[in-house]
Amino acid sequence: MKRFQNILAAVDLASGDQLVCPELSAPNREVVRQAIRLAAESGAKLCFYTALDASDEVQRMIAEQRAVTGSPIDQAYLVLRTIAEEAAQSNVKAEIVVGVGSSWERLIERVKEFQHDLIIAGTRARGPLVRLLFGSTAMKLLRYSPCAVAGGDVHR
Repeated sequence: MKRFQNILAAVDLASGDQLVCPELSAPNREVVRQAIRLAAESGAKLCFYTALDASDEVQRMIAEQRAVTGSPIDQAYLVLRTIAEEAAQSNVKAEIVVGVGSSWERLIERVKEFQHDLIIAGTRARGPLVRLLFGSTAMKLLRYSPCAVAGGDVHR
């Protein structure tokens, strides 16, 4: 098995019309489990990353709301903090990062800037028409990522 040194685990917190859902989907739960396992086995750095896929208008609303009452960004940090605590129970220290914008673009930027050597990403259950029109984050990661990309079902 290749020894990874810097793993990026892409966690999709969106569900339906919610930007942040406190409960992880099964594919994202598997991303977390596999990322923790690989980081522990490899002694790798681990970053749990989520991108709130929001339009420019929604991003402005998030910024305004955050100044007053907290925001989806704050909610996302809470969820990721819980995941990082789970990693700590396996003696894996994990960084948590929340981005805003197109998830695949933010992930590629993160990989390039911090030189991750593996992205582990789950899938979101979308219909074939939506995938056809917009493509999937996973497909875009496979096409454009300068590092290895694996699904949450990575095995030894």
